[in-house]
Amino acid sequence: MRKKICVVGGGVAGFGVADGLLERNFTDFTLLEGRPIFLYTLTWLKFSKKKGENISGEFSGNEFRDYLLGRERPEENFIKGNRVFYLDKKKKKLYFSDGKETADCEFDKLILATGGVPVLYGEYLLPGFRGAGIFTAYQVGEMLTHYDFLPGEKLIVYGRGEYAAETALLAKECGLDVKIVFSHEPDFHLDFPFLLGKIVKVHGGLRVSGVDVRTAGNEVEELNGDTLVVAGKYVLERGWREIAGIKWDIDKWRGISDDPDIILVGDAFEPSFNFVRQYEESYKKGMELANE
Repeated sequence: MRKKICVVGGGVAGFGVADGLLERNFTDFTLLEGRPIFLYTLTWLKFSKKKGENISGEFSGNEFRDYLLGRERPEENFIKGNRVFYLDKKKKKLYFSDGKETADCEFDKLILATGGVPVLYGEYLLPGFRGAGIFTAYQVGEMLTHYDFLPGEKLIVYGRGEYAAETALLAKECGLDVKIVFSHEPDFHLDFPFLLGKIVKVHGGLRVSGVDVRTAGNEVEELNGDTLVVAGKYVLERGWREIAGIKWDIDKWRGISDDPDIILVGDAFEPSFNFVRQYEESYKKGMELANE
């Protein structure tokens, strides 16, 4: 297969680029998504409402997914259930597979719209425990939405932003006992009791049994639970950084490509919880690429 543009990632950023290209009647592209469904992460974002600059209305993640999937697009440009396993930068060729057969795509420009990988021991370096019962918020969102097993029954959710809140509310909706610890004062309203502080110790033998939190008042409070859920920052996965030569700016927390024919959008460029704005920004990039 030969396409002028190859988009990797079927999330909001990938769809934004594709829709921007289509807006300019540019169809010489393909979009690859590794999972069997598009816009996967939005399937469990039910609570926070987001809005953009040009799209009217506010959307939860679920609602925005329905909004995007309700638009007509040429199906032949969108391939799901195929994971990329190799990139040859010199030949400008991408190799992918559905698990049974392999294929490739030659391109002029590669757009990386891949999702970020949540950092569990990065921003929130949890001291003293590496046993079972610690998950990322992303993993818990997957479990509660797409799988038949639970991460635990008494969850302690630790983070600083809306992803932590989303995960806690989803777990509560599923009937779990949930406590939230915010590392910083949240800049959004949450009608749910939370503790402001920093986790200083994780208790447990083979599994988490609780945590010590140093509160804003410099006191230590113990919370009991069987599961610790960490809503850390997102970073472009190491595999893509290595094969595509992407650098990650740890100060600005964004990806940098030195190759003009490899372009980063969405979480691959700068992780953001505002999925509507992320779509709009990628949409603009798609229109720019169509005009080149």
